[in-house]
Order: sequence, then structure tokens, then C-alpha cells
Amino acid sequence: MRRLSQTQIRTWRTCPQKWKQVYLEGRREPPAPPLTFGSAVHSGLETFYRNRTAAPATPEEMLASFDDVLDRSAYDSDQAFERARDDGHAMLQAWYERHAPEFRPAMAVELALRYDIDDVPMISILDRVDLTATGRLRITDYKTGRFFLRDTARESQQLTLYQIAAEEKLERPVESLSLVHVPSDTEWEVPRRTAAEIDEVRRVVVDTANQIEQGAFEPRPGRHCEWCHVRPWCPAFADHYPENWPEQPDILQLSRDEVAELADALGQALSRKKQAEREIADLRDRLTSWFEVTGERAAAGSEFRIRATRSERDDDRVSWRLTPVELEPADEESRGEPV
Repeated sequence: MRRLSQTQIRTWRTCPQKWKQVYLEGRREPPAPPLTFGSAVHSGLETFYRNRTAAPATPEEMLASFDDVLDRSAYDSDQAFERARDDGHAMLQAWYERHAPEFRPAMAVELALRYDIDDVPMISILDRVDLTATGRLRITDYKTGRFFLRDTARESQQLTLYQIAAEEKLERPVESLSLVHVPSDTEWEVPRRTAAEIDEVRRVVVDTANQIEQGAFEPRPGRHCEWCHVRPWCPAFADHYPENWPEQPDILQLSRDEVAELADALGQALSRKKQAEREIADLRDRLTSWFEVTGERAAAGSEFRIRATRSERDDDRVSWRLTPVELEPADEESRGEPV
């Protein structure tokens, strides 16, 4: 069974066909302004706290981290990119001015936790974990998009998963959960989830995992289709994109020998694909863990350079995209070294 995240669960429950296109076919969402901006702000806030014991990072260090992550290709003009850069700088400068005087070290930042919910492998990435005066945990998640109210913090499935993950892996009880709207520096803190709330999220996770295992990837059309990036490959929109849905040959014209050959070829191809998917998932997990821990954003081997890009989503803040680039002979000096 594949490892799931809150983003995967949300995607499946919105549309199983989209889940298939994104997580099986690899059609990841291209860079978009809200995602790259949110990831860049998170990087600046991570720098503010990471490995700091007496004082936070300087504003210059925070802004440099922001600039390293903000993706120019997500913006349709230099002016839009510069506006986003200026907004992010102002946001992080304001954060520093307010929080530096009262700085307290974090227990952990950008903490990736791998855990199980009733035999379903899960991963959650926690923005910040603090140790309270009572020796319990306080979990904080940053948001950079639209404004929200306290009810969002009370009802967030993502925060419930964070509590489950933290208590299992850090072996301390969670005292409170918090959402912070970074643009307005507004914080909504709520008590730990109840047993009933945790049981409900566990049920959703197990139910989703079982449906994924069954492999019924039916489209679920709705308003979300208007901005869905996998529309060109969705069966529900085949008439809109005929170039992606060529007319199939008449299957009745196939001989039994041809059908037998097709059956064997399909079985062999699926077997190879399954093995390749396992290898890819393992390699992605191991490299992602290294990127998370070190803060690096690229690594080079003897043949490929892997670039790591973080993206923010509304209900599971960070996902990672690892992009391979084949090295040219001229890149010899950089091979084997992290970049």
C-alpha cells in the first residue's frame, strides 16, 4: 500500500480520476503563483527558527531563503514576479520585527513524520513544533492564502493528522493546535482533538486507502474541473481534447493469437511498471527526506541533477516535486556533489 498524505486524501475525495492522473500518471500541477509564493514564505519562516537556540536568523537570511525558493517560471511577467517578491519580503520583515524580540527556540521545524494509521502508511510535514511549559507539544501550521476563521482550525483534518503523527512519533501529548495566517499575522489556536474527532479522521484515511487499492478511478465532475490541470487527460472531457483520445481500432478484428499476445504484453508491462513504481517511490522518499533535513534544494549524481521544489496546498501545506535534469559532459565538475 502506497504512503498517503493529507493532500492525496483530499485529492482522492475530490476526484479519484485526478488522483490517478497526478499520483499514478505523474501529471503534477505546474508551478503556480500561490504555490511557489507560499513555499517561499515557508522557507523564510523555516530559516527564522531552524537550528536557532538563542536568537533567530537575521532578516537577510530569511529573505535569501525566500528568494531561493520563489520560482520565476510560475509568473507570467517580470512585474508580477517582482510584486510577489516585494510582498514576500515585506511579510517576512514584519514577522521578524514582531517575533524576534520574543524569540523562543522551536523544538522542530519542517518536521517530516512517517507513521501508520491502522496499517495505512502516512506522511505529514509539520511546519513548527514547540514544547510548552507543561512538557507537551504545540503544533503550528502556516497559511499564506485566503483568510480563515477559528472554525478552520477547529475542523482542519490536516491538524488532526498532525496530532496523530506527533503523539505517535514524538511520544508526547499534544496540548494545542494552531493555524497562523502569515499575511495578517493572525493566529487561531484550539485545544487538542478529542478521541471522537481522531476516530473520524482515522475512518476517512482507511476508507480512502481501501478505495485507492480497489483502483476505481471514476471522474467526479464538478466546479473544481474549471481549474483542474489534468482536464486534457480526463475521460469526462475526452470530447474537448480529441488529440489526446485517438479513435481505437475495432477490437473484433483481432485474431485470438493477437489477443493472446496483447494479454502477455500487458501483463509484462504492468509487472515492470509496478516494480518501477516501487523503486521510484522509495527513491523519492529517501531523497525527499534528505532535502527536508538538510535544507538543500538540489543534488547531483554522475548522470542526473535532481532539483527539489516545495509547494504549498491549503490542507496539507507542503508537497515536494523532484525534477531530474540529465547532465551534459560539460557539467563534469558538478557531478556527485550536492548543489
